[in-house]
Amino acid sequence: MFYKRSCIKIYPAVAKTLFVLILLLCMTAYSQDTLKIRVTEWPPVYYQDKSGQWTGLDVELIRIILKRAGLKASFDDRPWIRGLKELEYGKIHIMLNMSKTKERSAYTNWIGPIRKDKNMCVILKKGTKILPIKSIEDLVTMSKKYSKQFGLQRGGFYSKKFNERLKTDPEFSEHFADVGDIYTNVRLTLYGRILGFVESPFSMAYLIKNDQRFKNLSIHPFRFKKGDEIEDIYFGVSKAGVNKYTLKKIQDAYEKYKKDDTLKKIVRKWNNKF
Repeated sequence: MFYKRSCIKIYPAVAKTLFVLILLLCMTAYSQDTLKIRVTEWPPVYYQDKSGQWTGLDVELIRIILKRAGLKASFDDRPWIRGLKELEYGKIHIMLNMSKTKERSAYTNWIGPIRKDKNMCVILKKGTKILPIKSIEDLVTMSKKYSKQFGLQRGGFYSKKFNERLKTDPEFSEHFADVGDIYTNVRLTLYGRILGFVESPFSMAYLIKNDQRFKNLSIHPFRFKKGDEIEDIYFGVSKAGVNKYTLKKIQDAYEKYKKDDTLKKIVRKWNNKF
């Protein structure tokens, strides 16, 4: 017994419609119009102005890069450690003000270096006797002497050597408090709960000058030694959240601006503000 083979006749108009739909689906898979950028109140790197718009050094840099790439930015306020997790899983597309590490490179593509940060420093309560700190070891010595810790921001990267010791040396790490955010470190320092905290002088100099909450703080003259401090600052792009097509557009835009010094001019402008 023979069966008649059945077939479906597709009319040209239907075939054309199906082709267009498939093409649109492919374009959607590769096209990302608006990217989510993690920010928070941390001037002058990123902060909201009086009108509620996000501004700051890194905000201006990412806006101009994305504009040249034909993309838009959506700014989402997130704590640092939560931002890293959302970057890893693709819920946040880009994080600014990042240092490049092996651990973060597992889930991050890097744009940059965007700029250089100054050596990390110690922030103390104003009026505090200048502690004799000339090395990282002296931080431990002072912590033992006064039975108080120095504050760090949870999830922060300070230097390869410093972070490695925090991870592998309990006798070293016990002298540093893992604090959720910079403002908690400020309060703990002012209340005398910790000796001070480690932070970038770039932002701290601006905040001490412009924010009343920081006016009773001072910057210790000690700096991490050359080669043991953060130098290059990058923008981190989520491997899970940003496809290769969009990533290339961002990278190409960065390379074009890098050649004509546009990014350096923006950095100099913000450095000259304080």
